[in-house]
Amino acid sequence: MSRKVLGILLACALVLAGCGKTNPTGDSSQPSESQSGESQSHGAQPEDATGDVVEYSNDLFKITLPTELADLAEVETDSDKMYIYYKEAKDAGFSGLAFIVWAAGSPSDYAGGPYEKVGELSSENGDIYNVVKGYATEVQWDYNEPEMPEGFAKLYDAADSVVESLEGINGYTYTYEAGTKGEDLYNTVLSEYVKAVNEKWDATKLEEKNMSPEFAYAIHEMDNPLEHIGYAYKDINIDGVDELFVGIIYDDDELPGAIYDIYTIVDNKPAFVVSGTARNRYYNFDNHFISNVWSGGAGLYGIGIYNLESNSTEMIYQYGYKCDYYENEDGVWYKTYDGEEYEAATDEEIEAAENLEEKNVMFDYTPLADNEDAIEAANL
Repeated sequence: MSRKVLGILLACALVLAGCGKTNPTGDSSQPSESQSGESQSHGAQPEDATGDVVEYSNDLFKITLPTELADLAEVETDSDKMYIYYKEAKDAGFSGLAFIVWAAGSPSDYAGGPYEKVGELSSENGDIYNVVKGYATEVQWDYNEPEMPEGFAKLYDAADSVVESLEGINGYTYTYEAGTKGEDLYNTVLSEYVKAVNEKWDATKLEEKNMSPEFAYAIHEMDNPLEHIGYAYKDINIDGVDELFVGIIYDDDELPGAIYDIYTIVDNKPAFVVSGTARNRYYNFDNHFISNVWSGGAGLYGIGIYNLESNSTEMIYQYGYKCDYYENEDGVWYKTYDGEEYEAATDEEIEAAENLEEKNVMFDYTPLADNEDAIEAANL
């Protein structure tokens, strides 16, 4: 894949109005000298140069760039953001934005944009900022160039190392990957499944607790249910924060990887998304979406593809298909873009529909029995 394609790939999944500075309310506009804070360009006015690295800071954090990268960069700072530009492109009249580092007060400030959470800043009095990295969704250099300029690519590729080595200042401590990993976010949720096993909840009680009634089968019909109820973590909506997926580990490989319950993080807290059953189950679709495979009896089945919104429990329908054998013994295929109104599918669409489930990624679930923290929490 060319670096030019890589540089605009996020635009397929996330939207940023404009290609530059984004303020805390979510409004986006192109950075300019009047909009952004101090402009720090190595060779012009670096914050602090020690020979090997150049340091830049704002009110909350500081970052460092190796001197060879700082020579390529112009860094603009606001109280809670930094914009790292490729200086050559910017001087030539192009936007030149390589990446953004932002300490956002709330996930709702950046949700829906091309931002990925990478950690948290915290203070002794309990204040927390969500540190995110972001990219523009349009080409930032001379679009007549067939490839991403080498200097731009070096800055773009440095984003991960920059946010990993970021440091909090003025009373704030930075923890890389804080608030992003499933093992740190969902043990309280998983402890409820342990409790359901311990107390032998039936299908009605499970549904009352926003859990799939399918787990009643594991609880009452399978030996050692904690070995047969499993979970997996995956950042399915590419916002940097893991989702939680819960399913059943069947002895006979029946419905491998099927998802019966989904959880996400909303405003830094776990939130229930949706439940399914064996006839209305979910899957990780191509590692970026969620598929819903459903059956309306022996002669009717379908699949729908959803996008899970960032910092939200809302699943947005993308497209889907159904095949109706009640209407015709050979099966009649239909397509839909909302899950409600269907129209006849073309031969090409039928072929795509028949192969769609091949993109389902089967989770290799971890048994609840292996999660000591969840078991301990359930027994408190």
